[in-house]
Amino acid sequence: MMRINEEEYKSGLTRYSILAIIYAIAIFVPSSIYLSLMLGSGSVGSSFFTLLLFVELGRLAGIKITKQEAAIILMFAGGMEFNLMQLIYRSWFVKSDIARMFGISHKIPWWYAPSAYSNAYEMRSLLHPDFFAPMMIIVILSFIGIFVSWGWSMLAKEIFIEEENLPYPMADMTAKLILTMTEEREDFSLKILGVSALVGLAYGFITYVWPFFLTITAGIPYERAVVIPLPWFDLTRYFGIYLPGAVLGIATDISAYLIGFILPFHYILQIVIISFLIFVVGNWLSVILFPPYGYKDWWFPNLSAQSLAQRSVLYIWASLTIGFSLSVGLIPLISRPDVLKKLFKKIVSLHSKIEERRTQPIPGGFLLGSIIPILIGFVTQIFCLLYFVPEWVLSNPWVLVFFPSVMFLSALARHRMVGETGISVDVSNVTNMIYYLTDAPVPVWFTPLPGFSSIALSGTPFDSWIGSTHEIKIAEITKTKFSSLLRTTLIFAPISIMLSLLFTQVFWSIAPIPSGRYPGAAIYWPIRATYSCIWIAGRETGFFNVNHVFVGAIAALFIQSISFLTKIPISIAALASGMSTLPPYAIAYLISGFLASFLKRFLGTLFWEKYRRIIAAGVSLGLGVMIAVGVSLMLIDASISGLPW
Repeated sequence: MMRINEEEYKSGLTRYSILAIIYAIAIFVPSSIYLSLMLGSGSVGSSFFTLLLFVELGRLAGIKITKQEAAIILMFAGGMEFNLMQLIYRSWFVKSDIARMFGISHKIPWWYAPSAYSNAYEMRSLLHPDFFAPMMIIVILSFIGIFVSWGWSMLAKEIFIEEENLPYPMADMTAKLILTMTEEREDFSLKILGVSALVGLAYGFITYVWPFFLTITAGIPYERAVVIPLPWFDLTRYFGIYLPGAVLGIATDISAYLIGFILPFHYILQIVIISFLIFVVGNWLSVILFPPYGYKDWWFPNLSAQSLAQRSVLYIWASLTIGFSLSVGLIPLISRPDVLKKLFKKIVSLHSKIEERRTQPIPGGFLLGSIIPILIGFVTQIFCLLYFVPEWVLSNPWVLVFFPSVMFLSALARHRMVGETGISVDVSNVTNMIYYLTDAPVPVWFTPLPGFSSIALSGTPFDSWIGSTHEIKIAEITKTKFSSLLRTTLIFAPISIMLSLLFTQVFWSIAPIPSGRYPGAAIYWPIRATYSCIWIAGRETGFFNVNHVFVGAIAALFIQSISFLTKIPISIAALASGMSTLPPYAIAYLISGFLASFLKRFLGTLFWEKYRRIIAAGVSLGLGVMIAVGVSLMLIDASISGLPW
């Protein structure tokens, strides 16, 4: 470890980066909202497009964009898309036939959405007084979450970047793109980046632009114009007879094929093996050993790969995955007592600056910059439980300790997995598990519980408060001051919220949501509502098994012990990533891993190690630009089709 030069670190928050982020928010917030209404979900590709646009505009104007400015632009141009469309979904859900059919519409609490009898729905106005309470809960918890997420990010930074120095492969790739476009503009690197971007541009044109182009010019329905279906080719219809229950397919998202360029091959093998053991072999055995419909009757003939994955996770693998994943953060840390000792010293010390360190110190010190925000998060969790659902808490007082503890474990697990593999894991099912097993009343499912997301509140901006060391690692590589990240968030969060409110209101004023004007919402909102009501009303049984949670935790401990004793390089973080990686993506990782091995031999080790991250970053850059172009074409089509002539 060496002494850092703090003078090398500079703020990325400048007039130029502020202008770029304002542009991104103003242009891509409405695009993101509209895309979700038309297609159900989707990425706008705003961050790569904005970075490329402003770097090249700066070059033409004789302005040199620094790596710190580029880092801020890339991180915040796509990360400030605050979507208040959740409020419209809630208002529709309260009045929906689906909620009435399941007998829960009259039990939905006031803090979730206005009453079904409110005239706010007839007026279609988010500024109606009945929307004030639900909206303010979202806004207040979101702002508290900024500081809590910062605290978790700083704690994880000290553990996984400062002490363990994990590789963070995806952050490393993004940082390499930034450096290539700003500081390291050598001709050959730029040529590699340009050629790679052409690959992303070509693939993005086929998958995102061409279907919209045919829809606009030839009137062909979008579904028929699609050349390459996203996110995968479903192969279950061809192999379902021979391997009933197996989730099989080939990913068509080119981003999945970049993992092999970044991750070491032994990580990829571990992810692929565990993915196939669970979703192919495990699912198949659970069907043939428990005929006719599998273990807990989870399987039916002719299910799609997506349905097979969802049902097998719920009925078989969710509990096991939760136990294994939560152990990933704690077990390796316990095996490193030296790290725990250093963390304890930093907590009791009033200073975060140490003479020799690998990264810049925490702004404000370890106590103020990390521990206090985390404690605020715990207190907010407990307050929300006691304020919104006190009766349920009194009958289950252990949840006041359980949720903060699980938040701690999930934070460690997610940051470690991102640090080792670049792939995160979703343990949000732990909330559904607790509500389900305690037979929680309907209002509990709609309780805003910071750091967690129940099936009824998925997609809310406060469903994850555990921060992101991905951005922190990028800032460290590009020598960007951590304080500029926090200041950027505090400046643009209010702007993003106001613009999101404005554009959400505009889209709602144009036509009811969902309706034929917004087909994505009309298709996917009823599916989401039905899925939520099945959980909330308790219409199905057998989703979770607490014993399997402990089995997963014990399995993680056993594998870690075997790796420690035998010196076999087994990563329980990679295995946990594999447990949440579906086979179509695992196949893509394996293909790209073999391709990377071939290119390494063909081009030479030195060449490959120097330029592999630039190649992957270039493909991502080109794809992001084409996604932005595709969304623009869709918006043009929408504006033309809405005209009276």
